[in-house]
Amino acid sequence: MSLLVLFAASFEQALAKTRRQSKSRPHSHLVKKHQATKEEELAAKEAAAREAAETQLIEGKNIILARAYKLYDSGTNESLHGNYKYSILQLKLADELLKEHGQTNSSLALVTLIALASSAQAGKDYSLARSTYDKLLSMRPQDTQILLALAKMEASQSNFNAAQNYVNRLLDLNPTNAEGRLLVDFIANKLKPVKR
Repeated sequence: MSLLVLFAASFEQALAKTRRQSKSRPHSHLVKKHQATKEEELAAKEAAAREAAETQLIEGKNIILARAYKLYDSGTNESLHGNYKYSILQLKLADELLKEHGQTNSSLALVTLIALASSAQAGKDYSLARSTYDKLLSMRPQDTQILLALAKMEASQSNFNAAQNYVNRLLDLNPTNAEGRLLVDFIANKLKPVKR
């Protein structure tokens, strides 16, 4: 037998002996595991249940937001294709879903209402467009784009007094708004008495 084989065999025997001894000896260097009290176990169970409920609530909210976003996306696509009736239907459903689940002030709710007002106006449902723009104004009373859209819509319907009201509010907020300045001049010309 070679010296290397003898050395390997004696090394294996020594290693096996060390393993047997370490199994039979208590491990003084290990920290003793803490035994939880009944109160601690109950508190841990309550915390786990609370965490599971919060996770379920968040997942449910995410599912609702995903559904509302799909409706918004589909509604805006229908509007782009000129299918305003279907666009309005889907955007209304998205708005109702968001409202039902307390998401009325979310970004998605805002863009849904903007798209709904735009589709309603393009589809010549001026009553719905007006009420949707009014809802948007109640959410964002200083939004110059909403004021401008309302002023343009009212002017296109020959409701020049209403249009003037909206454009004046717009120009109070932003006196240098170019579209607002043009619109105010247009409205002023329309409101002038006709000379005979």
